[in-house]
Amino acid sequence: REVKVPTTRVFGCSTKWKEKAAGVAKADAAWAKRPVDLGTIDAADLKTLVANKGEDYLLLNVWATWCQPCVAEFPELVKMQRMYGRRHFKLVTLSVDNPDHKEQASKFLKRSQAAMTNFLYTGTDRDELAEALDPKWTGPIPFTILVAPGGEVIYRKEGRFDAQALKTIIADTLGRTYASRKKKE
Repeated sequence: REVKVPTTRVFGCSTKWKEKAAGVAKADAAWAKRPVDLGTIDAADLKTLVANKGEDYLLLNVWATWCQPCVAEFPELVKMQRMYGRRHFKLVTLSVDNPDHKEQASKFLKRSQAAMTNFLYTGTDRDELAEALDPKWTGPIPFTILVAPGGEVIYRKEGRFDAQALKTIIADTLGRTYASRKKKE
């Protein structure tokens, strides 16, 4: 029996094509060269940050080097920054390691290629931290919130987040295409 259409067009994600591998490798190398910094933040500045007065959506993740679930989910945060960082999206990580262990947290961030905004919480009062960040947070880490411009928390998760579900929420919020709301640089 004769095949009616012997050749069809390929349809799918272009990033999967072999000829794109060099471009992906170049982007990976450029990302690896980006600086990774760890600043410090107190409760008052954290409260201002979470008020989110800008036009970007803010994804904030609370973590520590001694928290295995935090360390396990961290690569997904880096992927999200790479996916959405050029749009109206800002990813901030907040380490709750002891301030005396800043160097350990910094080394972890550098190994993770966490070229995004990273802070180490300098306070000692965890209740003050929770009130500044999200009064509904009961304290366990990891803890992740997505904050809309204007400060409304539209997603919160105590414990490990489901990366695919969170990416879906972010994509639905920002728009499914890169051109939906490009960030002005």
